[in-house]
Amino acid sequence: MPNVNNYRSRIGIYKRVLTANGFGGFTQTWTEVDTVWCEVSPLSTNETIRYQQVWPTASNSINMRYRKDITTDYRLYYRNKFYNILSVVNVDNKDDELDILTEVTQGEQ
Repeated sequence: MPNVNNYRSRIGIYKRVLTANGFGGFTQTWTEVDTVWCEVSPLSTNETIRYQQVWPTASNSINMRYRKDITTDYRLYYRNKFYNILSVVNVDNKDDELDILTEVTQGEQ
């Protein structure tokens, strides 16, 4: 059973939606699915170079109550940043708690 007393942060859960653009391609948008309580724990910070610019990145572990719909196709929103989901682990395979490894990149929406 998860320790819900540690769930002190609210995060938004967003799902990727692809819409046909009329030219044979798709436009990607994100739709909010839910807002839930969770525990956010920072793991590391780093900087990468993309497009000849320095981009700060950070990875976090997010623990939340079990949801069967969360996959790496979703992303999370916390403190004005979007977090890409790298992995989702069903803790002890008990369908009680998820441990989600995420990465946030500044400047990308």
